[in-house]
Amino acid sequence: MKICVSDIDGTIVNSLGGLSKYTIDTLIDFQEKDNILILASGRSYLRMMPIAKQLKMDIFNGYLVDVNGLSIYNFKNNERKIIQRMDMTEIKDIFNFIKTFDAEIKFYCDDAIYTYLSDNIYNLKVKIRSEMKLPEDYPWTSGEYSWLADPRDGYPIQKMISDISEIEHEINKIAICHDHETLIAIQEKIINSERFNEYNIQFSGQRQVDITSKNISKGKAVQYILEQIKPDNTNVYIFGDNENDFSMLNLSKNSYIMKNSKLNNKNNKYNIAPSNDDDGVAKIINGL
Repeated sequence: MKICVSDIDGTIVNSLGGLSKYTIDTLIDFQEKDNILILASGRSYLRMMPIAKQLKMDIFNGYLVDVNGLSIYNFKNNERKIIQRMDMTEIKDIFNFIKTFDAEIKFYCDDAIYTYLSDNIYNLKVKIRSEMKLPEDYPWTSGEYSWLADPRDGYPIQKMISDISEIEHEINKIAICHDHETLIAIQEKIINSERFNEYNIQFSGQRQVDITSKNISKGKAVQYILEQIKPDNTNVYIFGDNENDFSMLNLSKNSYIMKNSKLNNKNNKYNIAPSNDDDGVAKIINGL
Protein backbone atom coordinates (compact mmCIF):
# COMPACT_ATOMS: atom_id res chain seq x y z
CA MET A 1 0.00 0.00 0.00
CA LYS A 2 1.22 3.48 -0.91
CA ILE A 3 0.09 6.81 0.54
CA CYS A 4 -0.03 10.06 -1.45
CA VAL A 5 -0.36 13.23 0.61
CA SER A 6 -0.85 16.40 -1.41
CA ASP A 7 -1.53 20.06 -0.89
CA ILE A 8 -4.15 21.53 -3.25
CA ASP A 9 -3.47 25.10 -4.39
CA GLY A 10 -0.21 25.40 -6.29
CA THR A 11 0.29 21.64 -6.07
CA ILE A 12 -2.38 19.42 -7.67
CA VAL A 13 -4.52 22.35 -8.79
CA ASN A 14 -3.11 24.22 -11.78
CA SER A 15 -2.80 28.01 -12.09
CA LEU A 16 -6.26 28.13 -13.67
CA GLY A 17 -7.72 26.68 -10.47
CA GLY A 18 -8.62 23.25 -11.80
CA LEU A 19 -7.46 19.65 -12.14
CA SER A 20 -6.23 18.31 -15.47
CA LYS A 21 -7.73 15.10 -16.84
CA TYR A 22 -4.31 13.48 -16.52
CA THR A 23 -4.12 14.31 -12.80
CA ILE A 24 -7.69 13.11 -12.19
CA ASP A 25 -7.16 9.83 -14.06
CA THR A 26 -3.78 9.18 -12.41
CA LEU A 27 -4.98 9.75 -8.84
CA ILE A 28 -8.13 7.68 -9.38
CA ASP A 29 -6.02 4.85 -10.80
CA PHE A 30 -3.68 5.19 -7.79
CA GLN A 31 -6.60 4.66 -5.39
CA GLU A 32 -8.05 1.80 -7.44
CA LYS A 33 -4.84 -0.11 -6.65
CA ASP A 34 -5.71 -0.04 -2.90
CA ASN A 35 -3.54 2.99 -2.21
CA ILE A 36 -4.69 5.94 -0.09
CA LEU A 37 -4.98 9.60 -1.06
CA ILE A 38 -4.82 12.37 1.56
CA LEU A 39 -5.42 16.00 0.61
CA ALA A 40 -4.04 18.58 3.07
CA SER A 41 -4.94 22.22 2.45
CA GLY A 42 -5.41 25.66 3.91
CA ARG A 43 -8.95 25.51 2.49
CA SER A 44 -11.98 24.52 4.56
CA TYR A 45 -13.17 20.96 4.10
CA LEU A 46 -16.30 22.22 2.32
CA ARG A 47 -14.18 23.91 -0.33
CA MET A 48 -12.03 20.79 -0.62
CA MET A 49 -15.05 18.55 -1.21
CA PRO A 50 -15.60 19.25 -4.94
CA ILE A 51 -11.97 18.34 -5.69
CA ALA A 52 -12.13 15.27 -3.42
CA LYS A 53 -15.22 14.02 -5.25
CA GLN A 54 -13.64 14.66 -8.65
CA LEU A 55 -10.92 12.29 -7.47
CA LYS A 56 -13.52 9.82 -6.09
CA MET A 57 -12.04 9.99 -2.61
CA ASP A 58 -15.52 9.41 -1.20
CA ILE A 59 -15.57 6.03 -2.97
CA PHE A 60 -12.01 5.03 -2.05
CA ASN A 61 -12.15 6.21 1.59
CA GLY A 62 -9.56 8.98 1.44
CA TYR A 63 -8.85 11.69 4.01
CA LEU A 64 -9.01 15.49 4.05
CA VAL A 65 -6.86 17.69 6.30
CA ASP A 66 -8.34 21.17 6.19
CA VAL A 67 -7.36 24.68 7.38
CA ASN A 68 -3.69 23.74 7.84
CA GLY A 69 -4.52 20.89 10.22
CA LEU A 70 -7.59 22.27 12.02
CA SER A 71 -9.55 19.10 11.32
CA ILE A 72 -9.48 15.67 9.67
CA TYR A 73 -12.32 14.37 7.49
CA ASN A 74 -12.49 10.61 7.07
CA PHE A 75 -14.53 9.49 4.06
CA LYS A 76 -14.77 5.94 5.41
CA ASN A 77 -17.27 7.03 8.06
CA ASN A 78 -17.95 10.58 6.83
CA GLU A 79 -16.83 12.02 10.15
CA ARG A 80 -14.89 15.23 10.81
CA LYS A 81 -12.53 15.42 13.79
CA ILE A 82 -11.91 19.01 14.94
CA ILE A 83 -8.48 19.34 16.55
CA GLN A 84 -8.47 22.95 17.81
CA ARG A 85 -9.93 26.34 16.94
CA MET A 86 -8.67 29.68 18.31
CA ASP A 87 -10.92 31.33 20.89
CA MET A 88 -12.28 34.84 20.52
CA THR A 89 -9.87 36.34 23.09
CA GLU A 90 -6.92 35.17 20.98
CA ILE A 91 -8.59 36.38 17.78
CA LYS A 92 -9.23 39.86 19.20
CA ASP A 93 -5.63 40.20 20.36
CA ILE A 94 -4.28 39.22 16.94
CA PHE A 95 -6.76 41.43 15.08
CA ASN A 96 -5.98 44.52 17.18
CA PHE A 97 -2.31 44.11 16.32
CA ILE A 98 -2.46 43.26 12.62
CA LYS A 99 -5.13 45.82 11.73
CA THR A 100 -2.42 48.46 12.18
CA PHE A 101 -0.88 47.18 8.94
CA ASP A 102 -2.15 48.51 5.63
CA ALA A 103 -3.56 45.18 4.50
CA GLU A 104 -6.61 43.00 4.04
CA ILE A 105 -7.56 40.69 6.91
CA LYS A 106 -9.75 37.64 6.31
CA PHE A 107 -11.48 35.47 8.89
CA TYR A 108 -12.15 31.99 7.55
CA CYS A 109 -15.05 29.93 8.87
CA ASP A 110 -16.34 26.59 7.56
CA ASP A 111 -18.65 28.17 4.98
CA ALA A 112 -17.95 31.89 5.33
CA ILE A 113 -15.25 34.51 4.86
CA TYR A 114 -15.42 37.83 6.72
CA THR A 115 -13.18 40.50 5.19
CA TYR A 116 -11.72 43.57 6.89
CA LEU A 117 -10.09 46.17 4.63
CA SER A 118 -7.80 49.05 5.49
CA ASP A 119 -8.88 52.37 3.93
CA ASN A 120 -6.19 52.21 1.26
CA ILE A 121 -7.03 48.63 0.25
CA TYR A 122 -10.73 49.45 0.21
CA ASN A 123 -10.18 52.41 -2.11
CA LEU A 124 -7.96 50.30 -4.37
CA LYS A 125 -10.64 47.61 -4.60
CA VAL A 126 -13.35 50.18 -5.34
CA LYS A 127 -11.25 51.30 -8.31
CA ILE A 128 -10.61 47.73 -9.50
CA ARG A 129 -14.28 46.77 -9.16
CA SER A 130 -15.29 49.79 -11.21
CA GLU A 131 -12.74 49.05 -13.93
CA MET A 132 -13.83 45.40 -14.10
CA LYS A 133 -17.54 46.35 -13.98
CA LEU A 134 -18.21 43.73 -11.35
CA PRO A 135 -21.75 43.19 -10.01
CA GLU A 136 -22.59 44.54 -6.56
CA ASP A 137 -22.77 41.09 -4.98
CA TYR A 138 -19.26 40.13 -6.14
CA PRO A 139 -17.06 39.39 -3.08
CA TRP A 140 -14.43 41.87 -1.86
CA THR A 141 -12.07 39.01 -1.01
CA SER A 142 -8.54 38.66 -2.41
CA GLY A 143 -7.50 35.53 -4.27
CA GLU A 144 -4.31 33.55 -4.77
CA TYR A 145 -3.16 35.71 -7.67
CA SER A 146 -5.42 38.77 -7.60
CA TRP A 147 -6.89 41.56 -5.50
CA LEU A 148 -10.40 40.23 -6.11
CA ALA A 149 -11.67 36.67 -6.38
CA ASP A 150 -14.95 34.78 -6.08
CA PRO A 151 -14.63 31.80 -3.68
CA ARG A 152 -18.38 31.44 -3.13
CA ASP A 153 -18.22 27.87 -4.47
CA GLY A 154 -16.73 26.87 -1.11
CA TYR A 155 -17.57 29.85 1.09
CA PRO A 156 -21.14 30.88 0.16
CA ILE A 157 -21.28 33.50 2.91
CA GLN A 158 -19.13 36.55 2.07
CA LYS A 159 -19.27 39.65 4.27
CA MET A 160 -17.15 42.77 4.58
CA ILE A 161 -16.86 43.96 8.19
CA SER A 162 -15.53 46.95 10.11
CA ASP A 163 -15.07 45.05 13.39
CA ILE A 164 -14.84 41.40 14.45
CA SER A 165 -17.95 41.81 16.62
CA GLU A 166 -19.86 41.44 13.33
CA ILE A 167 -18.64 37.85 12.87
CA GLU A 168 -21.40 35.31 13.48
CA HIS A 169 -19.51 32.02 12.94
CA GLU A 170 -16.71 30.07 14.63
CA ILE A 171 -13.38 31.17 13.16
CA ASN A 172 -10.97 28.58 11.77
CA LYS A 173 -8.05 30.85 10.87
CA ILE A 174 -7.01 34.44 10.25
CA ALA A 175 -5.31 35.42 7.01
CA ILE A 176 -3.48 38.58 5.90
CA CYS A 177 -3.57 39.38 2.18
CA HIS A 178 -1.43 41.72 0.09
CA ASP A 179 1.22 41.47 -2.62
CA HIS A 180 4.00 38.97 -1.87
CA GLU A 181 6.81 41.40 -1.01
CA THR A 182 4.61 43.44 1.34
CA LEU A 183 3.52 40.24 3.10
CA ILE A 184 7.13 39.21 3.68
CA ALA A 185 7.66 42.46 5.60
CA ILE A 186 4.38 42.09 7.53
CA GLN A 187 5.14 38.49 8.47
CA GLU A 188 8.58 39.51 9.75
CA LYS A 189 7.09 42.29 11.90
CA ILE A 190 4.56 39.92 13.47
CA ILE A 191 7.19 37.28 14.22
CA ASN A 192 9.68 39.83 15.57
CA SER A 193 7.05 41.32 17.88
CA GLU A 194 7.32 38.09 19.94
CA ARG A 195 3.69 38.60 21.02
CA PHE A 196 2.49 35.67 18.97
CA ASN A 197 5.00 32.89 19.59
CA GLU A 198 2.13 30.46 20.18
CA TYR A 199 0.94 30.70 16.59
CA ASN A 200 1.97 29.50 13.16
CA ILE A 201 2.42 32.53 10.89
CA GLN A 202 3.00 31.02 7.47
CA PHE A 203 2.54 31.70 3.78
CA SER A 204 -0.23 29.52 2.34
CA GLY A 205 -0.10 31.20 -1.08
CA GLN A 206 1.84 33.94 -2.85
CA ARG A 207 -0.58 36.60 -1.60
CA GLN A 208 -1.65 35.19 1.75
CA VAL A 209 -0.16 34.58 5.21
CA ASP A 210 -2.20 32.36 7.55
CA ILE A 211 -2.30 32.61 11.33
CA THR A 212 -3.29 29.48 13.27
CA SER A 213 -2.57 27.93 16.65
CA LYS A 214 0.83 26.23 16.97
CA ASN A 215 -1.08 23.19 18.28
CA ILE A 216 -2.29 22.46 14.76
CA SER A 217 -0.38 21.85 11.55
CA LYS A 218 -0.73 19.78 8.42
CA GLY A 219 2.12 17.63 9.70
CA LYS A 220 0.44 16.78 13.02
CA ALA A 221 -2.84 15.93 11.29
CA VAL A 222 -1.17 13.80 8.62
CA GLN A 223 0.95 12.06 11.29
CA TYR A 224 -2.25 11.19 13.17
CA ILE A 225 -3.72 9.60 10.02
CA LEU A 226 -0.52 7.69 9.28
CA GLU A 227 -0.48 6.29 12.82
CA GLN A 228 -3.95 4.83 12.17
CA ILE A 229 -2.97 3.39 8.79
CA LYS A 230 0.53 2.27 9.85
CA PRO A 231 2.12 2.29 6.38
CA ASP A 232 5.75 1.55 5.60
CA ASN A 233 7.32 5.04 5.68
CA THR A 234 9.14 4.33 2.42
CA ASN A 235 5.74 4.23 0.72
CA VAL A 236 4.55 7.69 1.85
CA TYR A 237 4.83 10.38 -0.85
CA ILE A 238 4.17 14.00 0.15
CA PHE A 239 3.80 17.08 -2.08
CA GLY A 240 3.59 20.80 -1.26
CA ASP A 241 4.55 24.26 -2.43
CA ASN A 242 4.40 26.62 0.54
CA GLU A 243 5.48 27.26 4.15
CA ASN A 244 2.38 25.66 5.62
CA ASP A 245 3.48 22.39 3.95
CA PHE A 246 6.86 22.08 5.70
CA SER A 247 5.46 20.23 8.73
CA MET A 248 4.09 17.41 6.56
CA LEU A 249 6.98 17.40 4.07
CA ASN A 250 9.26 16.55 6.99
CA LEU A 251 7.39 13.28 7.62
CA SER A 252 8.90 11.34 4.72
CA LYS A 253 12.08 11.11 2.70
CA ASN A 254 9.80 10.87 -0.36
CA SER A 255 8.74 14.52 -0.10
CA TYR A 256 8.54 16.84 -3.07
CA ILE A 257 8.43 20.60 -3.52
CA MET A 258 6.72 21.71 -6.69
CA LYS A 259 8.91 23.37 -9.31
CA ASN A 260 6.58 26.40 -9.32
CA SER A 261 7.18 26.94 -5.58
CA LYS A 262 9.16 29.87 -4.21
CA LEU A 263 10.24 27.93 -1.13
CA ASN A 264 13.91 27.88 -0.20
CA ASN A 265 14.87 24.20 -0.45
CA LYS A 266 17.83 24.42 1.94
CA ASN A 267 20.51 21.76 1.39
CA ASN A 268 18.28 20.11 -1.21
CA LYS A 269 16.29 18.60 1.66
CA TYR A 270 13.31 17.81 -0.54
CA ASN A 271 12.93 16.30 -4.00
CA ILE A 272 11.62 18.52 -6.81
CA ALA A 273 8.44 17.63 -8.71
CA PRO A 274 7.41 19.18 -12.03
CA SER A 275 5.18 22.25 -11.68
CA ASN A 276 1.47 22.16 -10.92
CA ASP A 277 0.83 23.25 -14.52
CA ASP A 278 2.88 20.27 -15.70
CA ASP A 279 0.94 17.70 -13.61
CA GLY A 280 3.88 17.28 -11.25
CA VAL A 281 2.12 15.21 -8.57
CA ALA A 282 0.52 12.91 -11.13
CA LYS A 283 3.79 12.38 -12.98
CA ILE A 284 5.64 11.36 -9.83
CA ILE A 285 2.80 9.05 -8.71
CA ASN A 286 2.49 7.58 -12.18
CA GLY A 287 6.17 6.67 -12.13
CA LEU A 288 6.06 4.71 -8.86
